[in-house]
Amino acid sequence: MWCRPSARAERVVDATTAARVHVDYGAGPPTPAEIAGIERQLREPAAGVGASEVLVEVRTEPAGDERGVLAPLRQEVRAARAITSPQRGTGLTDRTL
Repeated sequence: MWCRPSARAERVVDATTAARVHVDYGAGPPTPAEIAGIERQLREPAAGVGASEVLVEVRTEPAGDERGVLAPLRQEVRAARAITSPQRGTGLTDRTL
């Protein structure tokens, strides 16, 4: 039941590590605003999953340069948020997904 969210969390961690390595090897660092946006995108679903019996969809996109060092991380965060949102048309809305 939690395999998909766990796998997504691992991918977010891997993308974060890759971004750090790219910066260490000379890629331009992300702006503080980009970092704050990614952080917010991760905290919102975490708080929602822990605080509610019913998943609530949140539609926001992390802003930033789509060619920047955080682009792969933003993609993984979008995917993680998608699986922690209610599934449309399935009738499944509880946290046991």
